[in-house]
Amino acid sequence: PDLGIAVENEHCKCDDSEKEFTTNNYKVTTTPKKEWEFVFGKNEDLKLTKGFDHNGKDLGLRESISIEKLESNMIQRLKNIAGLENVTNEDINQIQLNKFEIGCLRLYTGPMFMKYNALLRELGKKGTNENNNSNNESTGENENE
Repeated sequence: PDLGIAVENEHCKCDDSEKEFTTNNYKVTTTPKKEWEFVFGKNEDLKLTKGFDHNGKDLGLRESISIEKLESNMIQRLKNIAGLENVTNEDINQIQLNKFEIGCLRLYTGPMFMKYNALLRELGKKGTNENNNSNNESTGENENE
């Protein structure tokens, strides 16, 4: 299976792909499909807001950045992180992120974090419950007692 097609389908062709949600931090209202199109350049006319500060001031529009520019910005940002000043381009190239993975990182660091984190937290709860149930079964304990 092609991961890129699967992730694109999740953002653009699912029941909630065009259902608006609003972030709790900057009050950005968007959809998974809009975010996908913005990050991967599928709609050059798309203008998306940065949201609002804690006083309700409009922060303007987000900058549309090509994946190639994101890649070079990422290298510079990694070099600027405390303790990574001596990292070389060669070091960073060894990470071997492809353009799709870089785009997915941008999706996660934008409004989509709300949906991704909600899903991951839910999966974490289920995993914890499954682990508790299997532990209780193996020890003979009943969590309701």
